[in-house]
Amino acid sequence: LLSAYSRLSLDTYNSGIVMPLKQPILGAGLRWKPLRDQIFFLALEQQAPLDHDHGEYDTLVRVSASFFNGGQFSDEWHPNGNGWFAQNLYLDAAEYMRHDTRAWTVDYRFSRHNKIAANQTIEPYMHVQSNAYRGIDNTTRGSQLGGIGVRWNVWSGETYYDAWPHKVSLGAEYQRTFKNVNQRTEKRNGAFITIGVHW
Repeated sequence: LLSAYSRLSLDTYNSGIVMPLKQPILGAGLRWKPLRDQIFFLALEQQAPLDHDHGEYDTLVRVSASFFNGGQFSDEWHPNGNGWFAQNLYLDAAEYMRHDTRAWTVDYRFSRHNKIAANQTIEPYMHVQSNAYRGIDNTTRGSQLGGIGVRWNVWSGETYYDAWPHKVSLGAEYQRTFKNVNQRTEKRNGAFITIGVHW
């Protein structure tokens, strides 16, 4: 499968606000899925800053994959039983060609969906994550963190032939950072409210 895509990304740029509204970057690229039955993607993306005072053009080469989340451990609705376990190992590696910068992420998640209504689940979960990047100075910097939380999922879109394919999630997560660059000890813990849509 070969697909063309575009995306818009923003960040907070030390603005002190929660919503990412700074440094808009427009990306357009090609994504290739070479394996039929495995979630594995290769992508080549051209990035252009929309705010030329805070950004530069770059070319991104990216590899991403997802494992262990098929069959009985998938995050899709399971029609039988009172609930199901779900898991996912997500891997992502990127190279910014013009800036000679590399970044990668490893994230493992495990959860339990408990059915509370015909189309709703309560999902306690945990995850551990490692992030790192290497800049032009060949110094690797990174962080490791873990989190526990719970999500309330409302599923929709059921048909005669298919179970609920879509969900909207509202959750709360407590997160602990085990290692980070230049981080003060009192900044290691955090609590988050999350909103998600799976379509």
